[in-house]
Amino acid sequence: VEARDVAGNQIGTGHIIGALMAHCDHPILDATKQMIQAVERHIAGSPHKRDDVAIVNVRFLGQD
Repeated sequence: VEARDVAGNQIGTGHIIGALMAHCDHPILDATKQMIQAVERHIAGSPHKRDDVAIVNVRFLGQD
C-alpha cells in the first residue's frame, strides 16, 4: 500500500482492495496478477524507488 506514483501519492489500501474485489471470483493466481498490475500502473514513471514487495492472498473456502 506504500507504492508511490509520480506525485508521491501512495496507492493505498482501498485501491488494492478494489483490484482484488474486481477479480475475487477468478482463480487466486489471476487475482494476484491483477493486483500486481494495478500497483505497476500506479508506479509507472515514478521516481520513487520500490524496495520490496510482499503479497499473501488467502481464499476462504468455507467451513466444514
